[in-house]
Amino acid sequence: MRELTAYEQLHGFLDDLESSLDMDLPDFDCDNIVLCGMGGSAISGSITADIFNGFSKKYIHTLRNPIIPDWMDERTLAVISSYSGNTLETIRMYERARAQGCTLIVITAGGRLKEMAEKDGNLLMTVKPGMDPRHSIGFMIGYLACIMKHTGTDLIDQFKGAIPELRRYRDELEEGSRVIGLSSSLKDKVTMLLFDGGMKSVALRWKSELTENGKYIAMTKPLSDLSDPNVCNDFAHNALHAVIFAKDVGEDSFAGKAMQLLDSKSVGYDVLKAPSDSIIINILSMIMLGDYTSVKMANDRGADPRDVWPIMKLKKLLNERMNDR
Repeated sequence: MRELTAYEQLHGFLDDLESSLDMDLPDFDCDNIVLCGMGGSAISGSITADIFNGFSKKYIHTLRNPIIPDWMDERTLAVISSYSGNTLETIRMYERARAQGCTLIVITAGGRLKEMAEKDGNLLMTVKPGMDPRHSIGFMIGYLACIMKHTGTDLIDQFKGAIPELRRYRDELEEGSRVIGLSSSLKDKVTMLLFDGGMKSVALRWKSELTENGKYIAMTKPLSDLSDPNVCNDFAHNALHAVIFAKDVGEDSFAGKAMQLLDSKSVGYDVLKAPSDSIIINILSMIMLGDYTSVKMANDRGADPRDVWPIMKLKKLLNERMNDR
């Protein structure tokens, strides 16, 4: 089977999302929901939490390390996500959440995690194999939306209703002008990603995609932090370009004050204003924009966006260290 290019995987994001929104699941009786994962698998949990936190009556927590808090118990629904199914930290999360009596759901394309879920009789949701893990988020977000429906927060119709507009937005991105403009602004710069209004997951996704796909340095910071005079020193060099994610860009808003600060420091910036009243459209459109921009930046510098050998080497070293314990 031919491997899909990075652009083909980006194009398929919405199809993957749509195809995973109608899973037939049981209802889950729980007090809280913990979305567990590392790296690209974890970002799907962060995106889902940002979308659902304003609607869910149950506490949603994202966990990115194998240290399971004591409050996770038999009243906790723990969703363990790992595309490969072999990420050692995520396997540890599964083992420890199981030991504490949590209800477990596993999302994976295979590997050891799939084997463990099948052996233990836990609910298993499988993702299409053969993808780059960070491009599997369409499936994972769709699966998580289905899980949230069966914990009492049903936004499936809102997701489905957003897809036509998101497809139009994707088509605009593939025409290139907006992506070309952003990639030009960020070329040879350190990117500071400034966020507010539930857009933390968007900034985190941009950071990972700019570093993994584009091979550029990127950082994240809440817009509210810019009120601290010490933070202003972070903007005191000319290799920086800021990207601001905000719904309100008025003069007295956090974004407006950030723009004043950046102007005073002669730092370039782009403002990406939320285009809709729908949080689903706002978050997913900005995710797509960052993904396409990062791949364009990789191509412009002759880099392979799929080549992430430093991450693979680090994973290997971490696995060796953790297995030695």
